[in-house]
Amino acid sequence: MALVTTAKGTVLDSTKGTTLNSREAVFMFKLNGHVYKILADTQTNTTLCANWKKSETDYGLPTPYVSFAKGSYVDGGPRKTCFIIDMKDMVAAGGQFFQLSHGGEAVLKTKVQQETDSERALGLQRAFTAAKKCGLMDPQGYYLATGRNPIQFIDVHMRFLATIDFDALIDEAEQRVDALKNA
Repeated sequence: MALVTTAKGTVLDSTKGTTLNSREAVFMFKLNGHVYKILADTQTNTTLCANWKKSETDYGLPTPYVSFAKGSYVDGGPRKTCFIIDMKDMVAAGGQFFQLSHGGEAVLKTKVQQETDSERALGLQRAFTAAKKCGLMDPQGYYLATGRNPIQFIDVHMRFLATIDFDALIDEAEQRVDALKNA
């Protein structure tokens, strides 16, 4: 693969990690509890990174620890500039992957129904509401069986208008919150 250099001068050797598949990244790999997504240095990817941050700060969308930086990489040819998305490895954290376009809604409904803690159920309701408000496209992420934030969305692409119907998940979570509080 490649040697990646961050803007701060840290060198990451992707050959020491595990290669991952990605449709949009130049390449992607796991290393030392992190997932690194290397994107081409384009305006589209500048916007992607800005929107990801906006989804967290303006809408409260729960995402894993993530940072964005410009950098460069060498893969046998000349050095190329890039964007680096550095994200906590949610599989290592015990997360179960979901993608709404591939059966994820049914998985999440089941997880909501199985939730035994009203605060976590409320966290699910808030996460689904934030995803709806920021217009999350192709929602995907990880469900965590423990901890305060049961869902962490990844690969955040948005339209800032609702395009995916989160209402059924929001209603399911709201019903679960009510059931747990009245138990």
